[in-house]
Amino acid sequence: MVKSWYIYFLAALHFFAAVLAHPIEERAANYHVAVVDQNSKTVRVFPRNSKKWNKDAIFWSFTADTGFFNRKWNNLSGVKIRKVAKHGWIALVTASGGKAGIVNITKEKRKVGLDDVMWQATPGDNPHSIEIVPKNGAIVVASSKPGKLSLYVPTSKDVSDYSKIRHAKDYSLPGAHGVLWDPNGGKSVAAGNLWVLGDDFLYKYKVTGSYKNTRLKRVAKYGLPKKGLGHDLQPDYSNKKTLLLTDSYAAYAFNTRRASSRS
Repeated sequence: MVKSWYIYFLAALHFFAAVLAHPIEERAANYHVAVVDQNSKTVRVFPRNSKKWNKDAIFWSFTADTGFFNRKWNNLSGVKIRKVAKHGWIALVTASGGKAGIVNITKEKRKVGLDDVMWQATPGDNPHSIEIVPKNGAIVVASSKPGKLSLYVPTSKDVSDYSKIRHAKDYSLPGAHGVLWDPNGGKSVAAGNLWVLGDDFLYKYKVTGSYKNTRLKRVAKYGLPKKGLGHDLQPDYSNKKTLLLTDSYAAYAFNTRRASSRS
């Protein structure tokens, strides 16, 4: 067993969550949680401390209702909340039907739909997770069947101009399910790591280049404690050295500072 794994024997999570982070001293009381409801094709954000997570407690929601004949937004599968310089808060959303997109979050509109999608693509092959690289502007989508990373890059010096984002390259990765940007204690793209969870392994990538020349370089991979299908990948906001993830067997914490590579 790899020393950097600390196993919490919990049931694997069957929902997808993302945290809207606040300063450390406020997190316990104030953070919000985003969840995906596949039945209603809706992402909902709730204050963590709500007494009941019902319709009256919804802080913000996005519904991808495309009707019966357009199924590419069916089965919403993942959501992350991010804050970017130009647009403020955004939601990164994937759907197993084939789509991935960026949704605008504003105080003026707490219930939004497809008209509020700022950028979208159709990587196909069961998209499950999406991430945006800070400052660089590149977007990475993990699709699980058979498994790939789809890289979309800005072709303009204004990396916040989502109309100028173009598909650059696909990278094979068996069972790709989770993708997460980790600043790794630094402020530059070069200092950070892009983590990807797939079948049997957790992978570490570096983001190289900029604009249309942005590329991904795999630098390490780490075997899961048991050979299982990786599922969800999240940061631990209480510990910058830790990643939280799930697979077919359990939920885990992974210490990124004490990791040792397995090939």
